[in-house]
Amino acid sequence: MNLTSGYATQGIPMRKERPSEAPPEWEWRERPPTLSRHFQFSSYNQTRYFLDELATLAEECGYYPDTSFGVNYVSVTIAARDGAALSTKDFNFAVRIDELTSLSRGAKK
Repeated sequence: MNLTSGYATQGIPMRKERPSEAPPEWEWRERPPTLSRHFQFSSYNQTRYFLDELATLAEECGYYPDTSFGVNYVSVTIAARDGAALSTKDFNFAVRIDELTSLSRGAKK
């Protein structure tokens, strides 16, 4: 195990620039390794529908992102599953969450 930028890695190089796999509208952070995005909706019903679809997706994938929400917004944070670095699975999960907004009418990206 070696230490890079204060984080232990096991053969996983730490990145200094945004990964190309990161969806463009998601905020990427190196420390801790996360992807975050804020979704804005025009009504509570659209927010609730998005949250229900997100819950279904989370159950399907066996991964549960951190969420916070209000009447017309949802903030989602995806943390690295292994704690060391975001993986292709994490980036693909973010893309699938983006696809949910097309199901929620009125969702503003």
